[in-house]
Amino acid sequence: MKFFPKSNRRGMTLVEVLLVVAIMAIMLGLAMPNLLAESQAIKSAAMNGYARSVAVAVQSRLYGMRNAGTSSSFYNKFNKNAALDATVTTTEGNKTVKYVSNFGEKGTQGKQYLFSGALTDTELLQNGKIVVVYDPDTANVLETFYSEKEFDARSLFPASSEAFLKSNAIGVYRGEGAPAPVTKTALPTPVITMENGEELVANT
Repeated sequence: MKFFPKSNRRGMTLVEVLLVVAIMAIMLGLAMPNLLAESQAIKSAAMNGYARSVAVAVQSRLYGMRNAGTSSSFYNKFNKNAALDATVTTTEGNKTVKYVSNFGEKGTQGKQYLFSGALTDTELLQNGKIVVVYDPDTANVLETFYSEKEFDARSLFPASSEAFLKSNAIGVYRGEGAPAPVTKTALPTPVITMENGEELVANT
């Protein structure tokens, strides 16, 4: 008969297990905001990249439609049937432009007249919601917006808000002459001073 020596090792107590779990939960809670911010930054960069790819392809298509002699009537027809009017704010004042999308009002026409012929990467068209803002006189693409979900295109005018773009995970690519985005302006910090050793005065 064999006898085995009794082991002096013992398992973890319930208190020790709970302590380890609590420490892991705290560490995860501290790391989570950074992980979320990093994830949002990666997605934002991807959406911006898609917007740029669309802008390059659409710009080439618009130039071709406008400059080809036999296509000038097609360009005019496209402006009338597939594009919508909008007003943007630039450094020179308000400017009337056109925009076209692949969803919402005239979305079907936008696909037919512009996007289907411009985008060789069909996944960009199938998986994304696109809005292209352009100058009808020059055919220059001013702004391109790209998102994985549908959004209200009218909220982009007269100037897109960075808060709106961020909350809807919309990527953007701005070309030459694009309107400046609207950013949140911080309120001035008041400075408290003493005058004549008696009166407090707040200066902004």
